[in-house]
Amino acid sequence: MLHVMRNTEQGDDGEAANALTPGLSASRQEQLRRDLLLTPEERVRAAEETLTLDRLRHGGAPSRVIGFDRYEDYLDYKWKLSTGGA
Repeated sequence: MLHVMRNTEQGDDGEAANALTPGLSASRQEQLRRDLLLTPEERVRAAEETLTLDRLRHGGAPSRVIGFDRYEDYLDYKWKLSTGGA
C-alpha cells in the first residue's frame, strides 16, 4: 500500500493503485491513505473512538451466558422471557 501511495504522490494515475489492491474500492483506498497520514498515536486514538462509538451503537452490554441445571428450567426461562415475565 505504501508503494501505491508513493506512486500516487508522484502523479501516477489510479491504475497502479487498483492493480496492487484488487477488490478495494476507491473510497477504501482513500481511507487507507488518510490513515497512513496519521501518527501511530493518532491511529490508536481514532481506533479507540471508533470502538466507543460502536459500543454506544450496539448497546455496549456484552452478551450474558446463562446456565441451567435442568432442561425444564431452561424451558421455564424461555417461556417467561417470551411472555415478558423474566
